[in-house]
Amino acid sequence: MSNKKFNNKKYFPADTLFVGIDMAKKDCYAVGLTSRGESISSIYKFNITMDSLEKFIAKIEKWKNDFNCGQIVIGLEPTGSFCYPVEKFLEQNNYEVKYVNPMHVKRTKEMYDNCPSKNDRKDAFLIARLLDEGKFLQKVKRTPEYESLKILVEEREFFLNQSVALKNHLISQLSCYFPEYSKLFSDLTGKACVKLLKTAPLPEDILKLGQEKLTKLLHESSKGCVGAEKAAQLIEAAQISLSCICDSDSVRFILKINIKELVRLNSIVTSFEEKMNKILETLEEYNFLKTIPRAGIVSISALLGYSGGLNNFKNTRELLKYLGMNTYEISSGVHKGKRKLSKRGPSIVRAKFYLLACNNLTSPKSIYSKIFNDMKSAGKESMVILVAFACKFIKIAYAVVKNKTEYNESLVWGKAEKTSPSIKRGAA
Repeated sequence: MSNKKFNNKKYFPADTLFVGIDMAKKDCYAVGLTSRGESISSIYKFNITMDSLEKFIAKIEKWKNDFNCGQIVIGLEPTGSFCYPVEKFLEQNNYEVKYVNPMHVKRTKEMYDNCPSKNDRKDAFLIARLLDEGKFLQKVKRTPEYESLKILVEEREFFLNQSVALKNHLISQLSCYFPEYSKLFSDLTGKACVKLLKTAPLPEDILKLGQEKLTKLLHESSKGCVGAEKAAQLIEAAQISLSCICDSDSVRFILKINIKELVRLNSIVTSFEEKMNKILETLEEYNFLKTIPRAGIVSISALLGYSGGLNNFKNTRELLKYLGMNTYEISSGVHKGKRKLSKRGPSIVRAKFYLLACNNLTSPKSIYSKIFNDMKSAGKESMVILVAFACKFIKIAYAVVKNKTEYNESLVWGKAEKTSPSIKRGAA
């Protein structure tokens, strides 16, 4: 959605019926009103079923005739997945549907009756009134490819969070059952580590396995990366381990189940990335975006999926505002507030481009690492620099797509004195 607002006097005729819907999982409430609230309908209750929605359409058509209106505009809050079937049903029946920001509804609830009360009728009325005033959000129109990317990014994030939580849980368990293990393996999802946890998860299992068999297991599972040296370290650690185990069979069962589930979750995450890559290969924009240094499948998918394509935006300022990467400050009188990100937009995209900036600025081999160090030496905070470069990379992404050209470092940074992005005071 865009934060762009419209003047309803120019956008809607005077004889428009504005219908506000307060969405809920079970019971939804709707109120209709004419321009400036001259006529207001009674509240109507319906639920998300085909029969109920057809009755709702008949009801709003009755309101339209009773108030002598020429057209109907429906507004709702995009506050849950259950609003999308209603939106699709209404659009299929040729009704114009607009989104109203839930935060706007919350902050205007005292404007009309000077009372902080909240109820279904009042919310539905406020949504309709905000529509009348032109304070609605313009929806981003996505083709099936971009919509698929958005869904895949969201689902991948869900399984990735589960994987991270389980990995942390496994580390916590090993710190009790085999405290020395984390010092020997930095990554629990490595092939050698996974094979070892499945075969010999406890110190007693490693001692029982022996030097020769342990070396062979590590050598085969890691394809020769580790072997006798790592096996010797494991046996030494197992001999002096401070493990705390009550029932070895139960602990062994728990660790094997957890590592099996961790492997499963990681394979799901990988399958999502493979699916994203197949869709990206069909999009022209991907050919330009993938040339940006360290821009991966997930960050590109998030940007394209949520934006519906960068060509939907007129300029980078509009794109940054949509993503919630525009800055604001709260100042009054002599007080000058600190500039901060608005964060009114998809947090996933902001997170991915923040990580993209981190990867580029902190890598010793990257040209950006020198810029990062120079700016830190000049007194800039690390977080401020990283956020500024995240915004810079979004602007770069927009530019390469608009101009249909590959990333060119000399064109991006220009002369040496212009090697760093402009940073406003306190923009973090």
